[in-house]
Amino acid sequence: MQINSQDVLINNTQFTLDQSAEMMDGTTFVPLRFVSETLGANANYNHETKTITITTNMNGKTDDETK
Repeated sequence: MQINSQDVLINNTQFTLDQSAEMMDGTTFVPLRFVSETLGANANYNHETKTITITTNMNGKTDDETK
């Protein structure tokens, strides 16, 4: 992932992001949903509270298998 580029290469697979990584005042901002889901997590945005929740399943089971 490169700053200001919407193209990402992961394991020789090309992806085009909706939003590129950006740098503002020396801080790098990355597309959180893409990074989270690429690492196997789920990212959910709550419009009412304007919060993001990232969840992982550390035991290797899917959410449906843990219910």
